[in-house]
Amino acid sequence: MNSALRSKKLKYFVLRYESDETPMVSYLNVHDGLEQRRRAAKEASTSNVSGPRTIIVGPTDAGKSSLGKILLNYAVRAGWVPTAVDLDVGQGSITVPGCIAATPVEALIDVEEGLPTEVPLVYFYGHQNPTENPELYKFLVERLADVLSRRANVDVQAAGVMINTMGWIEGLGYELLLHSIEALKADVILVVGQERLYNQLRNHLRARPEVSVVRLHSSGGVVTRTPQVRKQSRTRRTKEYFYGVRGDLSPHSQTASFEELRIFRIGGGPRAPSSALPLGATSVADPLRVTAVTAVNAELQNSLVAVSHANTPDQLLSVSVAGFLYISNVDIHQRTITYLAPCPGPLPGKYLLTGNLKANPSLEEWCKDTTLRRYLAARNGNIANAAKMLQNTLEWRRSYRPHEITWESIADEATGKQVIAPCTDKGGRTVVIMRPREERSKDTEAQIRFLVYTLEIASKIADASGQGKITWLIDFKGYSMRNAPSIRVSLTTLSILQNHYPERLGLALCYLPPRLFSMSWKALHPFIDTVTAEKVVFVSSQNEAAVMAQKFDMDQMEACLGGKGSWTYDKQEYSKFCRQQEPRSTADLLQPLDDRPTA
Repeated sequence: MNSALRSKKLKYFVLRYESDETPMVSYLNVHDGLEQRRRAAKEASTSNVSGPRTIIVGPTDAGKSSLGKILLNYAVRAGWVPTAVDLDVGQGSITVPGCIAATPVEALIDVEEGLPTEVPLVYFYGHQNPTENPELYKFLVERLADVLSRRANVDVQAAGVMINTMGWIEGLGYELLLHSIEALKADVILVVGQERLYNQLRNHLRARPEVSVVRLHSSGGVVTRTPQVRKQSRTRRTKEYFYGVRGDLSPHSQTASFEELRIFRIGGGPRAPSSALPLGATSVADPLRVTAVTAVNAELQNSLVAVSHANTPDQLLSVSVAGFLYISNVDIHQRTITYLAPCPGPLPGKYLLTGNLKANPSLEEWCKDTTLRRYLAARNGNIANAAKMLQNTLEWRRSYRPHEITWESIADEATGKQVIAPCTDKGGRTVVIMRPREERSKDTEAQIRFLVYTLEIASKIADASGQGKITWLIDFKGYSMRNAPSIRVSLTTLSILQNHYPERLGLALCYLPPRLFSMSWKALHPFIDTVTAEKVVFVSSQNEAAVMAQKFDMDQMEACLGGKGSWTYDKQEYSKFCRQQEPRSTADLLQPLDDRPTA
């Protein structure tokens, strides 16, 4: 490798690490032992003789999944097609977290792509922690084991199984680990990174000589991940499902009535009354009960739900799932659910399963460097004040959830009163045209919600252009007391703009304002900060031509504003434009990450 190429490659690494001691020799020895078992099973030429069923156990961040991929790649290089099984519902290496899954590995595992997902066998657990419903976890492990044993032919059986487990190895975690070993009939147990667990398992399985318990050291390159990094990893797995590892997939947003979707939940069913129980007994929910979700519930919002292969509700517990949906919005009044699907078209099944998997919008991703700079600028570089302002915005975004507002929820407000123009000003800024005369609504909450929806889309477009700022052009023709916004709406609008979209305003042009507006301006002016007030420009009939020509390319501007542009507001076309912006703004959480945490 020449020095230039070496320099180009190494600049992407934060740290170059070389270990004096490496466990790779022991890993190779393990592979050699597994290879001998595969050959013996192949030579037996019967499905009754299985290849190695290897389970990798150990504490969190011991390098279990990395070891599994290494051994799987060794097997593939030797010409086998082993089966990878993932029992770690907290992270998910085959599909999204909250699932138990298996997949054949026919090709080398790519560093970025991870395990293959073309034909996985997936069972939906619905939680990120086995403590939520350990009985369901056990049931699904047993179900997966049964299906794998019935599906496998001689070659697949000989290739064996590589099982990745969770890092919870004490108490109930140890009990579930023993159950997994028994259910999947593991005969090779690789204990990574903890001598105590190795001794526990060896003593527990002493009466089973056919089971080999092997202790391995963790790689020197293994690092302990913080809870934040683990959370980011879970978020990344969910995003990759919808957008692909490289962000080259395009999910589809759809809205359906609640009656069209049949949603069920496993576990937590109704409890028997205490009067019906023996003396001293306590009432508990049936952990395997399948219960229909019969009411439109706001708790479904931001949920990750599974589409089942089941033909009837009775099959939901034991049948695998076809894929997943992200519920981005629940409209209780309209009784509609907006969801993100990997592709357009009808769903592959009519029954959905929900748990407590929540894909909460990643506010950390919203806090990009450009966002932080805007808040610093809004507070004149005072870090403490900027941090306080940003914290207030984060709390507002968590509660108001502006990124989840959809066109369907604000369509009645789209009368043309706020339109993102198909042109920019001469500074390259996104232009929003406001026309108070087109106000038809008396619902102040709906008015503000529509404003925020417009702000979210305009901000996204502004960021994509690299300009980051928005020009507001307020067309006051036809302005009257009948369509003038209330003081409450005006003050709320001003508060949202100044406090939660700081430094977004590039310019505000008041186009032909009547004398009536001067009273509103005088009332609002004391609440407007000096920097914002300096960006307000009044366009009168005397300076209209000069100011408009100075700020805009009039060949592109709308004709009713003195321009020569041929475009006008068309609600149907505008709705298409807005919907095109929605998948990544309404499901902010599901945007592909540019920076991925290291495993």
